[in-house]
Amino acid sequence: MATLLNVPLVNGLQKTLDAQLDSGTTASVTLNNTTNIQSPGVFVVNRIDANGNEKSASEREFIKFTGVSGNTLTGLTRNADGGSSDQDHAVGSIVEFVADVTWAQALVDVIETEHNSDGTHASTIVKTTATQTLTNKTLTSPTINSPTMTSASTDDIEVTGEVYVDTIGEKTNNTGVTVDGLLIKDGTYDFPACSVKNSSSFSIPSGENPLTLLTFNAEKFDYGDMHSTTTNTSRITIPSGQSGIYLIIFYSKWQSSSSGYRRADLHKNGSFFTTFYLVNGESAGLGVHAFTSSHIAQLSAGDYVEVYVSQTSGGDLALYDDTHFSVAKIR
Repeated sequence: MATLLNVPLVNGLQKTLDAQLDSGTTASVTLNNTTNIQSPGVFVVNRIDANGNEKSASEREFIKFTGVSGNTLTGLTRNADGGSSDQDHAVGSIVEFVADVTWAQALVDVIETEHNSDGTHASTIVKTTATQTLTNKTLTSPTINSPTMTSASTDDIEVTGEVYVDTIGEKTNNTGVTVDGLLIKDGTYDFPACSVKNSSSFSIPSGENPLTLLTFNAEKFDYGDMHSTTTNTSRITIPSGQSGIYLIIFYSKWQSSSSGYRRADLHKNGSFFTTFYLVNGESAGLGVHAFTSSHIAQLSAGDYVEVYVSQTSGGDLALYDDTHFSVAKIR
């Protein structure tokens, strides 16, 4: 990685060696003081003598350093410009901090890390204005105002941490937005729910067994395609991706009879699940015998539920057409 070399805090800064600098020494060099020196940086030793006379090119040496500690410069790179040699320098030698090719090349290397020679950025950076596409970028604690984020492939956009927004819009109209498996649509939680009935009354024969499976050829509503009026019409089926807690309600209205009992069972996936009710016949002479029964169950996607009924009045009884069977997700 390119490293910028700092310049001293004042122009024309000169120091002297306070101890001999031997050839091959890279740990540190001791100066008379280090006032106004910044690290990392570069200096030249023996460019001039104590009288200001220029010395030969073979006597001077450019040396880079990485740190300042007391009166010493640490982390030396000897003959940094390759222009002379790593050599001995005596106590009192003049040390200067001047702009040179080593310093300039470090500046160029740093600039070219992110820029082309014409000053344009060599790689994509996050700009403060204009439209920009970011690929594989990590934003740390950003503030993003009115962004549009899309995925060019089938991959999802992943955001780690909290996201605060006022509005989340649908990508496709009328499809809603799914958050952690929950479909939110038109401002409401769009839980699947279904209520079904039959267009005419059922005729239920008398007898304990077998129970009669109720089929439903009409729907009061069906959010989630839970029921079919043509295939397996007895079933209400939990949609894909909608496992959860469901409220199951069965409303039944029987033809009045004081004889025997009335029974309704809930089956899941073709097997007995629970009994809705088991009650004696109606004896008050009201003309109808109505019940509302409910059950809460945890159901998985693909599960289906059905209602079986029986009665023992001694003859056929009507189960009137306003009987209905309902299932709704509540969690």
